[in-house]
Amino acid sequence: MVSKTLTDSGIEIQKRRELIPQLKEERRKGRIAFIKYDKLVVKGEAGGMRDKRKRDQSASPKTMNETGNGRLKINKINAFERIYRNRSHSTSDMNKK
Repeated sequence: MVSKTLTDSGIEIQKRRELIPQLKEERRKGRIAFIKYDKLVVKGEAGGMRDKRKRDQSASPKTMNETGNGRLKINKINAFERIYRNRSHSTSDMNKK
């Protein structure tokens, strides 16, 4: 069915079969290659665009300690200190006086 369709549209199947070894050779070299109608199309290096889209590797905690960055101190109030600390601006204190 496919070969009948290709023959009807004017594409020579024999020409495509002759291009297959060249196609495999280009792919072995690492290039993007495909057969379009009865021509071999080669589009540069295969890994070119994929490498550009990759994110930079983040540093693992092991490598961060080696470089000296270590852990950063976070200025965060302990939740229990907030509960037990005397309130300085409370309306209940004003009512008592």
